[in-house]
Amino acid sequence: MYIQKVFEENRISVLHDLIEQNPLGILTVYGSYGLSADHLPFTLDRHGLELGVLKTHIARGNPLHKSVAETNEVMVIFQGPDAYISPSWLPKRHINGRVQPSWAYTAVHAMCSIKFIDDDSWIKAHFEQSVNCFEAGLPDPWQVAEAPKDFIDGLKQHVVGIELTIHNLVGKRQLMQQRNVNDRLAIIEGLRTQSDPSVHQVAKQIAQTIEN
Repeated sequence: MYIQKVFEENRISVLHDLIEQNPLGILTVYGSYGLSADHLPFTLDRHGLELGVLKTHIARGNPLHKSVAETNEVMVIFQGPDAYISPSWLPKRHINGRVQPSWAYTAVHAMCSIKFIDDDSWIKAHFEQSVNCFEAGLPDPWQVAEAPKDFIDGLKQHVVGIELTIHNLVGKRQLMQQRNVNDRLAIIEGLRTQSDPSVHQVAKQIAQTIEN
């Protein structure tokens, strides 16, 4: 991923936050079947190693676990909310016309080593960790223990666990930092007129670049 210096984000805690706030990642691999990508929900163990450990699972019918050697390097892509930036919001539009469209977004690329796990106790613990993570904050959170044991045992037979040890994290926060404060304030105002809540989140992120 090409990253201009002004957009570079290398604070591990910030990158970890982005992963946890946007847990549906894209696991990209090059295996015996060629290049492939799977959209999977991940949990992050921040304390497993310096850069963390990602965990997920796939259906046993997914050929991924047969086509990728554990010696292979893989990449997981996480992306936060994004928004189109219209030149119509910029003051220079009416001064000299020297404006152009852009896009605001945040992204993390995690380069990892991959390990496939076919272990009943690991998968059970993974189920519980994932559910506890994704159910957190709901008014009436569901727990794995509520389901019959034979039902969960059946589910476990149909999945393969994946553990990814992160050895490099690359982060990009393209939030209009290259523009002056007046431009960013105008962009924030423009974004706040949109109806999409995720666009409002981008406006908030751009505002934080001014505050910081």
